[in-house]
Amino acid sequence: MGRGQYAGLFSLLGELQQAMAALIAHSPRHAEEFADRFDAKLIEQQAMAGCLTTADVHGLVAYIVERVSGWQAPVDDSEARSWAATIQAMLRETRETSLDVFIGSNLLGFLRTAFDRVGKVHHQRVVETAARREQGRAQAP
Repeated sequence: MGRGQYAGLFSLLGELQQAMAALIAHSPRHAEEFADRFDAKLIEQQAMAGCLTTADVHGLVAYIVERVSGWQAPVDDSEARSWAATIQAMLRETRETSLDVFIGSNLLGFLRTAFDRVGKVHHQRVVETAARREQGRAQAP
């Protein structure tokens, strides 16, 4: 797998990593655990060295789904469970797929849906923060 062939992919992985890290920046313990499990630069290095496998990418995808699904607001639980089930089925179906085929056929679509899910979490947290502020103002003397 050559750098030029997937340069955009590594950029997208980095953006997703940053977006997800921003959601847990307030929790050093969670941020540290996340940094240990999702490192876009390390993934790129592994790919360039030829040691990244489909199983490695499957593990990352499963971790991202688990994290993002856990961050969803209760109102989005059903939708998050459906998304997770769809991704888990895709992982089962592509277990024996080569890395290049998996990336070309599945990873970009997954990243698109992961960004959508992270965006929903971010939006929900902004709405919750605004509601708490408004409630605080209403209770202020």
